[in-house]
Amino acid sequence: MLFSEREGYVKKNMLKIDQVNYKLKTLIWNIVYTLFYSTNDSVNTYFPNSYLTTEVLLNNQIADKLIRDILNDILYLQLDDLDGDTQILKFKRIFFSSYIKWHNYYDIVELTYNEIIQSKRDKALDIINKNLELGDSTWRMNNEGILNPITDKEEIQEIERASGYEGKFEPVSTHLKAARAHISRRPVEESSYRNSVSESINALESLCRIITGNENITGGKGIRQVGNILSLHPALFEGYNKIYGYSSKTDGIRHALCFGDKEVTYNDAKFFILSISAFINYLIAKVNESES
Repeated sequence: MLFSEREGYVKKNMLKIDQVNYKLKTLIWNIVYTLFYSTNDSVNTYFPNSYLTTEVLLNNQIADKLIRDILNDILYLQLDDLDGDTQILKFKRIFFSSYIKWHNYYDIVELTYNEIIQSKRDKALDIINKNLELGDSTWRMNNEGILNPITDKEEIQEIERASGYEGKFEPVSTHLKAARAHISRRPVEESSYRNSVSESINALESLCRIITGNENITGGKGIRQVGNILSLHPALFEGYNKIYGYSSKTDGIRHALCFGDKEVTYNDAKFFILSISAFINYLIAKVNESES
């Protein structure tokens, strides 16, 4: 933390989820410029923790393709506006104009990442998330190139971990990846958050089936049996039963939600993906502990 922020002269305030101010626009622009247009290390003085060097910078041909993809696929602008030697300057004027909506800037970030060659994406991801953090953005990019509206570093790590299991637990992670995709969908569709909640719960149900070895077990019965297998305190798994609306009379985990016709919000979806990710990580750790 630098002097101005440390001494309270500059306050760090997170932007709203649908807000991009000039500071963040500038930092997103610097992401594009650094990854595609910098021909020397001088620009990287703006990114003191960056270790992206000239050897991993992509050539102008790919950079030109990126700009044309942005104009054609995201902004729907005429490509001949960019013809000429100064196309980066023309693009810059468009980039900072009022024409671009807040969500288009995040489209540009994702498209930029997707153009990076696979072997260099870890380094590019560092720069992207560093700049989003500097810009007080409420979004962070995961290692699949998808922006998620989660700001806390520990929360991101918890979800990343739960989404990265392989082997017998891979089906659990598959459902969580789907939950992340739904909560990150832009523009938001009517069913986006409800589908995210459903996939989060499917992930927990999948884990219960794996641990119990019962492909047909669902809902509260699944959590209760997992609790018995792992010798968990009854208050813990009974608490989760109540949180997710499970009971012995429910028809299964997907039907146990009490939302009914009520609108499912972003905060609902965020709660479920975070709490279920943490619970899944805990249960898998207990499984590994019992098998060691």
